[in-house]
Amino acid sequence: MVVLAVCLSLLAVSGFAPIGEVTAQDEEDNETDAPHTNPDEASEEGDGDRVSDWLQDRLSDSLGDSNEQVSEGQYDQAREILGDDYDDYLEQYGEVSDEGGADEYEESRDNQTELIDAAEEYDATYEEYEEAREAGNDQRARELARELDSLADEIDEEGQAVNESQETIEEETGTDTSETREAVDDIRSDTQSTQQEIRDVEFIPTEITVETDSETASFDDPMTIDGTITTTDGAPVTNEQITLEIGDQTVQTTTDLTGSFTVEYRPTIESLEQTELEIDYTPEAQSEYGGDGTTIPVTIEQSEADVEITETTESVAFGEELSISGTVGANGVGAQNVPVAIFADGDRLGQVITDEDGTFEGTTELPANIRAGDIELRALASLNEQALTGSETTTSIEVTETPSTSDVAAEHTDESIYVEGLLATEDGTPIAGELVTLEFGGESVTVETEEDGSYETLVAVPDGAGPFVTVDAIYADDGSNIGDSSASTEVQVGEETLLIQISEFLGISWLATALSPINANYWLALAGLLLLSATGAYFLIGQRGNSTDSSAAGPSGSNSGASSTSSQESVALRMTLLESARELARTGDTDQAVERAYIAVRQDESGEGRADTHWEFYRNRQEGGFASEQINALRELTQRFERAAFSTFNVSQNDAEDAIEDAETLIDDS
Repeated sequence: MVVLAVCLSLLAVSGFAPIGEVTAQDEEDNETDAPHTNPDEASEEGDGDRVSDWLQDRLSDSLGDSNEQVSEGQYDQAREILGDDYDDYLEQYGEVSDEGGADEYEESRDNQTELIDAAEEYDATYEEYEEAREAGNDQRARELARELDSLADEIDEEGQAVNESQETIEEETGTDTSETREAVDDIRSDTQSTQQEIRDVEFIPTEITVETDSETASFDDPMTIDGTITTTDGAPVTNEQITLEIGDQTVQTTTDLTGSFTVEYRPTIESLEQTELEIDYTPEAQSEYGGDGTTIPVTIEQSEADVEITETTESVAFGEELSISGTVGANGVGAQNVPVAIFADGDRLGQVITDEDGTFEGTTELPANIRAGDIELRALASLNEQALTGSETTTSIEVTETPSTSDVAAEHTDESIYVEGLLATEDGTPIAGELVTLEFGGESVTVETEEDGSYETLVAVPDGAGPFVTVDAIYADDGSNIGDSSASTEVQVGEETLLIQISEFLGISWLATALSPINANYWLALAGLLLLSATGAYFLIGQRGNSTDSSAAGPSGSNSGASSTSSQESVALRMTLLESARELARTGDTDQAVERAYIAVRQDESGEGRADTHWEFYRNRQEGGFASEQINALRELTQRFERAAFSTFNVSQNDAEDAIEDAETLIDDS
């Protein structure tokens, strides 16, 4: 009975409150904007068609107003009109429109923004051009005039794109977009007029004439092009270094004394269906001559391409640079402008373009999704129904595995568990785009890491979960070059009952399960009866053994003896618990050792404080004026107790021994 009374007194330390302190995150108020309200909805009946029409008008008016600002050179205002308000209208229109059109309005806005940028750059370059002319710097003026030529062409192209999207809007929604298109045409026309004036001032106009040995061209059998460049007055452009844009190729050559030149044309990426070939003469930037162009008929025949990898990184790991270089051509002649796709173990890494002599090179960081080991590196000429056939070549490289680390944390919020974590290499480099499996309470979900290697998700508390749920974050992917790693955390999702505390303290894992179906009032009453019986038996035995001493001592002696006995029992119990903790530590049961040492410290609590959680107990002692040495010892002990009681990781041997020393310090000073 005495042993039972001691056990019950130990259980009373923990009380009826949870041992673990729940650190619940305060929920932040989610501030959300009120939904947008269409003015017509507020002022009139506001059926869907009327709202849609109103929004179409706002969007179209915005595009028109933006064009007006471009015409006046107010580019910032032109952009602002297509800013937040336009986005709001666009979002609302997408929600209420039945006939679609939101995508077209968005595309039109994007094209309009490109037009604004080109027009603004044209104006800025034009100012530089005028300054160069005023300063008498003819060469610089001609350079800027050619830049203006390119920008004028860009304005024309972007303006055409705007009008095409406006025509689509009109076809799909019935909205009249003629005013917007007319405004864009005015911008295009004004720019071309200005540019023609610049050409007339800066450049001597030229004409290019060409003839070929055949209308058929292939890479293996190139077309020979003979040409002549003269001024419009017939004077030859002699000894001039020229650049010819022939289809998708760029060829540089020099005219002779008669203004003549001869070049070869080897088609590479031209479509087999192409029937005309454009040839444009582009003078040097500082030349006094203007450019010209012409077209000739052509029939493209296909040739087989050869792809070769000449050099590559031999061994590479995650995040390291993988380099590759090679050539594309046929019969020893390099092919320019050919797109080459690079694949590693079947996954596309990117694309490079061959230069004038057919060589290519590229560098990229190795992603995580390429498996470790010897893998195939492939270079593919990405061609289809073009002058050159698609072709490929492969080589082998070694991908080494990179160790990873996983971190995970969890917090209970309402009826869910918020989980966040991080996947990184051992040196802290984040690993993006990888899948991490979260296992909890017999369930699992998969999350993908973000660019910074982090992930977060909200999961439901598993059915039948106890007061604590262990969340395991597991990364294991045989298809990657990242090593496996895992992490665990424990989150409190419910109150830890007295049954569970009793079960954990006594080391009887089945106790809580066995007694949980019984009404709590019954087993609490039973525990109370046992405690009363034990107490009664203890005092009965004590009175029988000390009846003579009690009668001799009198009332005063009886009170003093009871107080002394209680104090001695408390000291003895503490010493017993500490010795038990030391023995547990010696046998390697470090978690139980720390818990036993912590219970020893709390043996002298009054009934009022026994329900305190471990951190409430610490704070109360901190506020109660404990000496700094005691507070430090209690804090260290509390932290180790929390790890021992609630973490999935065991307390180390050193930490267990330190916890016992902290407990001894606190007991000796009490």
